[in-house]
Amino acid sequence: MTRVALDAKLLFSIHYYIIKGRKMKKLLLSSALIFMASAQAMASDGSVSGNIAFTTDYVFRGFSQTDENPALQGGFDYEDASGLHAGVWASNIDFNNTADGSLELDIYGGYQGEFEGVSYDVGGIYYAYPGSENNLNYDFWEAYVSGSYDFDGFSVNAGVNYSPEFFGDAGDAFYYYGGIDVALPYEVTLSAHYGHQDIDESADYNDWSVGVSRNWLEFDWSATYTEADVDNDDNADGRVVFSVGKSF
Repeated sequence: MTRVALDAKLLFSIHYYIIKGRKMKKLLLSSALIFMASAQAMASDGSVSGNIAFTTDYVFRGFSQTDENPALQGGFDYEDASGLHAGVWASNIDFNNTADGSLELDIYGGYQGEFEGVSYDVGGIYYAYPGSENNLNYDFWEAYVSGSYDFDGFSVNAGVNYSPEFFGDAGDAFYYYGGIDVALPYEVTLSAHYGHQDIDESADYNDWSVGVSRNWLEFDWSATYTEADVDNDDNADGRVVFSVGKSF
């Protein structure tokens, strides 16, 4: 068995214990095994990688998804030599609702390439919340397009995501964003991000973040300040999030 396969099994064994005692663990493990089998079969034309991370808070577009509590996250990806790619990613969640499950499972795929020095990626993401009651309508999907360009010492990126029926049946939604990554001394990277969430049946808002990251002792370390301009919601307040992760 390859090291990639062993790392992927370890990753999803950890997720198994996060959500033990629930039917969703079977869904996660079966999805992982199916993806690994497919990726291994195609590995001669591409590559398989895995990742795992611990973070003090799971923040998505400015909002805590874990009620300001820590999260264990991870996934794995297949990338074909042609530019096609696909992956699965999971995290524990806590929306502070007794009807909620405790897992987010993202399944995604797309095509990436480069044109005139601009790297681009076009694809789709399905956000699933196994264990949450169906009438909450949490599950949704988005199409996305993103691009980035490397300059001397820094890079810029921008993109847009579109959902025809956003989280909680909130109608059409667009998320526009841009960011910059700057190389600093001692192999430190300074990153800044700004996004705007436009939702048909909910209030629009902006989010932003700035942070530093570095690979040290073969782990990826980061500290990020994040905030959204939403009043009367503690999960959108400004906070510093620390994380450590490992790629395989």
